[in-house]
Amino acid sequence: MQIHVTDHNQELCIRPDCDRLDMPVAATFRKRCIEAAQATKSLVIDLSLVRFIDSSGLGAMVGILNALGPDGRIALVAPQKSTRMLLEVTGLDTVFSVYESLDRVPA
Repeated sequence: MQIHVTDHNQELCIRPDCDRLDMPVAATFRKRCIEAAQATKSLVIDLSLVRFIDSSGLGAMVGILNALGPDGRIALVAPQKSTRMLLEVTGLDTVFSVYESLDRVPA
């Protein structure tokens, strides 16, 4: 699994290069994101290529948030409709900021 790391409005932006964020890739995704985000408290995760997320993928994102520390925050960008519904059902839509596109993430 690869992740693409870029800068967006002076925030670290990570885009997983996969269509599924599930058990086979979740631990690797978590580890790589935490390594990439060592010097930041704020992270943007671009989910535009991800078509499916299961509980392992959600757990990885919560683990990344915890690794950012008590002041950490994660913005999720371009989640699929099914992912948005999963975030709402689990209450994680109140933990993560969710945006339709990178253009909508505040600077």
